[in-house]
Amino acid sequence: MVSLNDYLYNGDTILKIVRNYLNDLNSKAETAIDRTHSNFLIMYNEYLANNEFIDYQSSVLANFCSQIIERHPELSFTLRGRIKSLIRLEEKYNRYICTYVEEYYKQNNDFPSDNQIKAYLNRFRDIIAYRYVINIPKCHLKNPDNKEAEELSILYEIANSLPDYLSRNNLEVKPFADLAEVDEQVKTTSHMLWPDNLDFIKDYVENPKKSGYRSLHLSVNNPSTRSDFEIQIRTKQMDDFAEIGEADHSNYEKRQAQKSACLQVPNGQNKVYDQALMRLNNLINLDLSKVDVDMFTCYGIDRMNDACGLFKGRLILPIEKLSKYEN
Repeated sequence: MVSLNDYLYNGDTILKIVRNYLNDLNSKAETAIDRTHSNFLIMYNEYLANNEFIDYQSSVLANFCSQIIERHPELSFTLRGRIKSLIRLEEKYNRYICTYVEEYYKQNNDFPSDNQIKAYLNRFRDIIAYRYVINIPKCHLKNPDNKEAEELSILYEIANSLPDYLSRNNLEVKPFADLAEVDEQVKTTSHMLWPDNLDFIKDYVENPKKSGYRSLHLSVNNPSTRSDFEIQIRTKQMDDFAEIGEADHSNYEKRQAQKSACLQVPNGQNKVYDQALMRLNNLINLDLSKVDVDMFTCYGIDRMNDACGLFKGRLILPIEKLSKYEN
């Protein structure tokens, strides 16, 4: 069985690592899902190697910032985009497999077919993600106690206007129900989303995740390249919680590692599951300080220079607008 860890110690570039890994997944495939995995990485490799198609969708989202500024000159906000890091991507892909097989086994006391697993994996959307983060400075608040309410009002205003804006710029907002993280039978509940948007905006603000994570999410397709990306919209307080609070990635990974150790699928009965779990645990236990990848150095999580996007992801679009203080 080949694993991403096998390719992280030769000083290679990210592109070479991805290419070698996907080729070996295909040529040495032990299951049909290995080939599906390889095809998925072909798409990821294209995202890394050819950024031209990203330029258009990034410009559309950047131009939307002018609308925010016009409507809310008091607002501070940032817009950032990133291509998911190779390690995060590989972890999530294998976790998808483990989670789906586990849930299926619990419900049916049997294992899903390869075609069922493939269909579930096709719902992986967030290789590319953009994030709007908003904040009203205290100096612009007449009553600081109203900060959250005022920010939420603007947050939902932005979210509600995005689908139509994207559609007018040839980008298609997709129903969230076919995302892997969302139960197909569950419809979002939200008192602040317009009724026409309920199928297209996932409201984790009114319906937080178990970790406490809050944000508004849209899944968008760029028809010209048949590529998907995600948009997240949140307040600075929500972003702090997600990035450096209890919902941040380091704590998230620890929780997921504990969950992986407690899975109830019998060992040795399903090769697809066993391989995915082994690949996932290999990455969870990876010592980043020993990794040798071009443009990456790590002396610990707090001392990491990740210029290639191996662990932290590759930045696409940093835009900042800081509100000015006016007497």
